[in-house]
Amino acid sequence: MTAYLSDTRRWPAVLIVAAFAVAMFAILTRNVFHHPPTYDELLHVLAARGLVETGEPTIADGTYDRAEFYTRAVALATGFVGDELVAARAPAWLAALILVALVGAWTARRAGLFAGFAAGGLLAINSWTIDLAVFARFYTLHALAIFVAFVCVY
Repeated sequence: MTAYLSDTRRWPAVLIVAAFAVAMFAILTRNVFHHPPTYDELLHVLAARGLVETGEPTIADGTYDRAEFYTRAVALATGFVGDELVAARAPAWLAALILVALVGAWTARRAGLFAGFAAGGLLAINSWTIDLAVFARFYTLHALAIFVAFVCVY
């Protein structure tokens, strides 16, 4: 088992699998990233605006503390991206991008290249993955955290 984990000849192939999954996902999401905002997305945008202005995720006179970690990621992204809606969607998209890369790479490492290409590619082209990644929602961050936790437990 130790020899398998330290086999450095597999790492370039594993990285190719991850790059393949990332490229497929990036290509498939480039045209659907810009769309009219939904109600839930506006809540994260407004709460992030309140976080930047006051240090608390406030909307008008109330506090929006649902998925506060995601709202903080949106507030951080606002500093890098001028468009608030794009900044709100960026953490979800980035988490999905990392997720498809890790799923493909980990599967390739554990089950072989074909399995890695299949797992990463299928997750990248899945309509749910694409839908969740282009909306300002915390689901892809949650999926990434759960995947990492399960890999650690495994």
